Amino acid sequence: MNDLTKNILIWVFIVIVLLLVFSRYMPPTGTPQEVRYSVFLDDMKANRLDSVVIQGESIIGTRKDKSQFR
Repeated sequence: MNDLTKNILIWVFIVIVLLLVFSRYMPPTGTPQEVRYSVFLDDMKANRLDSVVIQGESIIGTRKDKSQFR
């Protein structure tokens, strides 16, 4: 392998590692997982919830593992 190929492979590896590190700390995206009210209560009693927003009959929140639910 010549020096140019080695340098390109090293930079590709560095970029991939950086993307993996940054994606680990990015907030989750997508639609929240729908859960039963009993599951919500179990999570609350087990102190697994990070934040909860209650609007009327709708509950949306985030668990400590950063997964979202509704």
